[in-house]
Amino acid sequence: RKNHGLGAILCGVAFISAIIVSIMDINGVKQLGDHQALQTESKKFKLSDIKQFTLTYWLLVMAVMFYYVSLLPFMADASLFVHQKYGYSPRMSSIIVGVVYDLSIVLVPIIGMIIDRIGKRGIMMLVCSFMMIPVYAVLAFTHIHPVIVTAWLGITYSVASAVIWPSIPIVVKQSMLGTAMGVNNSIQMLGVGGANLVVGEILGKNNSLTEEERLVRWKYMMIFLMGTSIACFTAAVFANISDAKRGGILNQSRKQMLQSKYLETEKIISVEHSEKDNNVSDENRPLLGTVQKIN
Repeated sequence: RKNHGLGAILCGVAFISAIIVSIMDINGVKQLGDHQALQTESKKFKLSDIKQFTLTYWLLVMAVMFYYVSLLPFMADASLFVHQKYGYSPRMSSIIVGVVYDLSIVLVPIIGMIIDRIGKRGIMMLVCSFMMIPVYAVLAFTHIHPVIVTAWLGITYSVASAVIWPSIPIVVKQSMLGTAMGVNNSIQMLGVGGANLVVGEILGKNNSLTEEERLVRWKYMMIFLMGTSIACFTAAVFANISDAKRGGILNQSRKQMLQSKYLETEKIISVEHSEKDNNVSDENRPLLGTVQKIN
């Protein structure tokens, strides 16, 4: 009951926070003068416009999906895994697994601030997805202390939280951001749901197996998750290649992004002035063109 009450309180806090953030966002957009333009552009959007999403976006979606496919099914069974493989009590096993989230509480804000300064989101995405691969190799084939592995996983999770999801708003139009995030989340959940089914088939009815059979099945599960980690890394590689061909925005710092946006705005203003000058010039021309002198 206490856990249910705490969960209800957290949901209430999240709901109130969402309302406050929505109000702040609306006011912020109005102050920037983008409200009318954004509203007009959003009204024009159709579901068929999903085809406007770039290849970089879809590769990021694949990277997100495979990352969480690698993480969430493991976290769901991690306490039982630590208990059965390493012999810790259920309580201690839960504490060891909780290190993943304990570390992320501290590291995510710090890493986020660093990423804002230096950029390199694409490169950091490569790093964290690559670092995931050895995690499951270690869990499958060695007996290294599980705290080392969960701490390692906590670091990669912190980097991914600060890099992969926040990269999506960078590569899509603001008016299509909600759709982009929704599609991303749907594909992620589809992948995680499918992975859970696969993991369930691999582990089977764990309680009816001998200790040796359990460990073999855990090993197969880790090999499967290692494969999904490799898929995540592959998607991250191709996302960086695609982004590099489009100007490398994923690896830009906040300062570089602002400079790029300023230059783009200046270019638009210059084009508008040029069009106005051409219109004025056209108005000053004789209606029938150049009048020829009649002898």
